[in-house]
Amino acid sequence: MEMDARKKRKRLKTAAWIAALLVIVLVAAVVALCRNDLSPSGIRSRMRQLFGRVTLAQEYSFDGGEGCIVRVLDDSVAVVNSTGLMAYNAEGSMQYSRSLEMAEPAVSSAGAYAVMYDIGGTSLAAFSSQEVTAAVPTDGRIIYAAVNSDGWFVVCMAESTYTSSATVYNPEGTAVYKWYSADGYAAAAAVAPRGEALAVAVYDAGGTTVVCLNLDSTDEVSRTSLPDTAVLDLWWSGSDTLAALTDSGTAILAKTGGVTAEIPMETERLLGYARLDGCTALVGSAYEGSDSSILWTVSDSGSILGKTEISGQIGAISAEGSCIAVLCGDTVLVYNNHMRQYAVYTGASGADAIQMLKDGTVLASGGYYAWLLDSADRQQTN
Repeated sequence: MEMDARKKRKRLKTAAWIAALLVIVLVAAVVALCRNDLSPSGIRSRMRQLFGRVTLAQEYSFDGGEGCIVRVLDDSVAVVNSTGLMAYNAEGSMQYSRSLEMAEPAVSSAGAYAVMYDIGGTSLAAFSSQEVTAAVPTDGRIIYAAVNSDGWFVVCMAESTYTSSATVYNPEGTAVYKWYSADGYAAAAAVAPRGEALAVAVYDAGGTTVVCLNLDSTDEVSRTSLPDTAVLDLWWSGSDTLAALTDSGTAILAKTGGVTAEIPMETERLLGYARLDGCTALVGSAYEGSDSSILWTVSDSGSILGKTEISGQIGAISAEGSCIAVLCGDTVLVYNNHMRQYAVYTGASGADAIQMLKDGTVLASGGYYAWLLDSADRQQTN
């Protein structure tokens, strides 16, 4: 009996030691994930990202109007239009709003962060799922803006002395770095994770040059030339690699300079694209108005992961994690990154935009409503 008691105490001590170790590991993981934002909202956001849990209301009603842009940030839904921003919480109620006049509004979002800006204007504001974090009026006309998942953002704008510039802001909205282009326009740019580096795609009559810089130095790290090519978008696919969407396909670039892979477009006409873990999803058609499209994925190493043909006209594409959603008429088709279809949602009538969520559901939106497509709208697939 005494022997059994000793064994039981030993097992309890072992279990307690394992539990303590797990707590230490969890705390370390939380600190690592939330190193830039240890507030309660920041920790909640990162934990939801880690475990893929999304909590949204079944329906949102708003005065979005034609051309409004809907984005999911953490457990909030943000609606941007020409008058500014409206943010709604997980219960569907207004959480906060911000007025901002924009003739041609645009939004860049990543994780729980976003920036809204006026293309060709001077209005820009950064916001999170909880609040507007910075209002940044600019001196020059805004060409492009992008935010990363840590909240750092970059703004490309036209300049009066130089041709254009790219300014990097930290998550609080403080300008920490500015780079000028004397020749060509800064058409796209990206800030590396944790705000360590900047890449700028500069376009002129001869094509595009991608310039890489570390934010702790004014010296350029590299210049990569893409002759007779227009870069449509640019992002960091790793700490030392970049992916560029061009008018002819996808290019994988090294931070130290040079093109490591080029993947031509699968179709003549690009309809849309979306980033997901480790790759990019693209959808296109042979010509405008075609009743069939091709959806394909390109890995960050420069290979095609999968390709499939879709019947019907594509209205929108969205991706999250390893899931890709495309809006086709009143139906949303969901694939993995190797083009295996695993879900079909039929409740998207009236939608003109969609957003893939981490839990496998989809948020569909029109001019005045957004609604969650979940198991009630899902058809069984083989």
